[in-house]
Amino acid sequence: MNVGQKINELIGEKGVSVKHLAEKIGVAPTTLYSVINRDSNRMDVDLLIKIAHELGTTADDLIGNSDIPVTKESLTLTPHEIEVIIAYRKHPEQQNSVDKLLDVSTVAKNVQVENKTA
Repeated sequence: MNVGQKINELIGEKGVSVKHLAEKIGVAPTTLYSVINRDSNRMDVDLLIKIAHELGTTADDLIGNSDIPVTKESLTLTPHEIEVIIAYRKHPEQQNSVDKLLDVSTVAKNVQVENKTA
């Protein structure tokens, strides 16, 4: 099952409309319909994270990279985790080293992400 199918399934389970979800994540409904209908693992990482957050899951779960059930507790970040994420984003030159250290580079093998830079 690809990302679009999982998103569509979760939308149904949560009882929300595509339009409502699109509004919550700040995109046009047509963009979200495109993600669902294209059903590809290639998409913008920021959009993937926003969708996952609003649907109460993780980006890893949406791309099929997690067999661990998602719970509310597993989605709550500690203040330290938030600081780590902020520091990670502020130092892109060190991200490859951190990814290798934490063995998280496998995500890139399962999904091609297009990171938007502002």
